[in-house]
Amino acid sequence: MHTSDPIDDLALHLGAAVDLPGIPRSTVVGVDSYRLQNFADQILEWKSFTLTSDANGDFARWWITDLAPDGLRAWIDLGARPIPPDTSLVEERSGIATIAFEGNSGPSTPSAALVVLQGKDGQFYGLEKFSDGVTMRFWSCALGLLPTCAGSQKP
Repeated sequence: MHTSDPIDDLALHLGAAVDLPGIPRSTVVGVDSYRLQNFADQILEWKSFTLTSDANGDFARWWITDLAPDGLRAWIDLGARPIPPDTSLVEERSGIATIAFEGNSGPSTPSAALVVLQGKDGQFYGLEKFSDGVTMRFWSCALGLLPTCAGSQKP
């Protein structure tokens, strides 16, 4: 009998249901197309999928991004939780972005400043400041490791 990895079977699009082991069933409610001019003056483009679930906490609203070479990553709102002080700037993933929306854009605006940080343990964190002044802070995990990360590696 062949069993496939649920991540291999993901078809991310507006309205898609996402069922991953250990994560509340979620629905893609928004698709944002990012175009980032980073600090090295390079252009990076990727999609960010906004998901919601009926769960409270981290998975009430969360995001999946697909940016080479990182592959699928989950991003969870940190809220008031601190970003550890032992992080360093990831310049190639930080800069000014323009954003186009499909579906529910939440707090996003058509432009934002993005800062990606990496801890000594390899954990990624992000800050996103939208043009209306709203700032969001995130921690990230490879999608395939999300149940483990959500249970033990977040700050």
